[in-house]
Amino acid sequence: MSTASKFARKDAAGRTSGREVRLKFVYVSVWSAARLALLIGCGFAAVSVLATILLWIVLNQVGAFDQVSQLFSGLSTTGGSSLKSALGLGPVLGFSAIAALLSVLTSTALGALGATLYNLSVRVTGGVLVGMTQK
Repeated sequence: MSTASKFARKDAAGRTSGREVRLKFVYVSVWSAARLALLIGCGFAAVSVLATILLWIVLNQVGAFDQVSQLFSGLSTTGGSSLKSALGLGPVLGFSAIAALLSVLTSTALGALGATLYNLSVRVTGGVLVGMTQK
């Protein structure tokens, strides 16, 4: 929760120079921080999966996978068919989805951990003071 203090401040002449609100953030809900981190992580995961699909489509249309497959088939005796199947849309999309899921789980855990560490550090520092002035 937050506490408000000092609604008005007087300047040197004794007049009020607008309203000033100063808030002190002394607690962050761990559950709320975890939920927010989960939502942000899901958004980033969706964007990364879509970007992977778009990048794969562009590279496929340009013919980059065929060139890489030809390069590796010239270097090895087994041929480049296994590489071409590994760079198909299915495996690439599966890897991207797994990486996105791990990213969501990591961001959720780090959001909750960050809120917990902030709540512990408030005992030492007293919290973050935020001031707003209306003129």
